[in-house]
Amino acid sequence: MRAAVPLLLVVLLPGCEAALGPAVAVNAVSLMVTGRAVPDLLVSGVTGRDCSIAYLDAGERYCRPEAVAVVQPFCTRSLGGVDCWNGPVPGLPPPRPVADAAPGATPEPWPARLF
Repeated sequence: MRAAVPLLLVVLLPGCEAALGPAVAVNAVSLMVTGRAVPDLLVSGVTGRDCSIAYLDAGERYCRPEAVAVVQPFCTRSLGGVDCWNGPVPGLPPPRPVADAAPGATPEPWPARLF
């Protein structure tokens, strides 16, 4: 009986390797093509964030922080300068932006403006 156990282990070990090889190959191809391994794709899909084990290799966090939208300031002309607001613009009707054209005017393409 004791001789059968090592023989059984020798027979079963190649089976584990045969199942592990394709999984490693799929993860390697997925990492090269998408930048994420298959588990990373699952985690990214569930959390909705950009997660990859390659980021850990680069010394970053596993999941990148969510991008924060930057609000562009709204700038208008004033007496002697330009005023910019990040929130609601005072005044009714609101003043035109600094780079705004006259209402209803269509800007010409830039090469036509040079000549």
